[in-house]
Amino acid sequence: MSVLRSAAQVAASIAVVVFATSSIADAADKLRVAKPEATSFSFAFLDVGVQTGIFAKHEVEIESIDVAGGSKANQALIAGSIDIELGSGIEMLFIVKGSPEKGIAVLAGPPLSMGISVRDDSGIKDIASLKGKAIGISTAGSLTDWLAEELSRRQGWGTDGVRRVALGSQDALSAALIAKNVDAIIGGTPTAYRLQEAGQAKVLATFGPTVPDFITNMIFASNAVIAAHPEAVRHFLAGWFETVRFAKANKEETIRLTRPATRLSPEIASIIYDEQMPMFSTDGRFDPKAVAVVKNSIKELSQFDSLPPDDVLFTEAFLPPRQ
Repeated sequence: MSVLRSAAQVAASIAVVVFATSSIADAADKLRVAKPEATSFSFAFLDVGVQTGIFAKHEVEIESIDVAGGSKANQALIAGSIDIELGSGIEMLFIVKGSPEKGIAVLAGPPLSMGISVRDDSGIKDIASLKGKAIGISTAGSLTDWLAEELSRRQGWGTDGVRRVALGSQDALSAALIAKNVDAIIGGTPTAYRLQEAGQAKVLATFGPTVPDFITNMIFASNAVIAAHPEAVRHFLAGWFETVRFAKANKEETIRLTRPATRLSPEIASIIYDEQMPMFSTDGRFDPKAVAVVKNSIKELSQFDSLPPDDVLFTEAFLPPRQ
């Protein structure tokens, strides 16, 4: 073999390696993202980011996975079948219990998206009438679970003034209410307004004014994806918060893109947009007051005397720079 041929082969091999490395570098980060409630307006922002090309712009390819409730999403994180979850702040409880994940951003603050609904024919006219009643929630340890307990506490009934019934998804909650298997349900206001519009239920109360300092929704990432693909996590959050800014600036387009998921009429979708948009974080930062309320709620739900330090529960290391 001549020296020239040998040199040419080496050069060709180097070119192949460089091309392959470049292709890997240029490829989009593929992330499996779980939504614990398929019809949630908050989580439908994932669809907005995908359909507008915002995530693609940040070199992120999203596989959206619907699961029924935060507990199942947590199980999926532990099993390694998802990388990121759009969950509730209360789900920091799973980290306290040892789940290999961490909060990476605040999605939404006060619970402007949560309400309690009853049937029109239930005879329940106000919150005081709920004492001793069966209230449907998504899963044990979820935001809906804590809200039911907090409702009971604020009424002076203690932590067990209502009977909490874990039912899973919003569809399951709605079906149970209509079938009279429970007296009331706690869930997203889109579901509540949809039932009200259909004449099947009415919105008894919303929770936003009740808990002004709170983290209704958080974004979690598995420790595995944080360790192995930190840039993918950064790219995802950059895409997420650009999507939030897009949504805040483009009401009609956001409603159009989210309605296939939320299944809301244009009229209710407009109400939901106006009610909920103020709660969405545009930078993902963790407010100390809100963190304190969430940590206290975790103690109340789980009866832990103490919690791990904040850097075990969440991090701001992957957030985009402030704009």
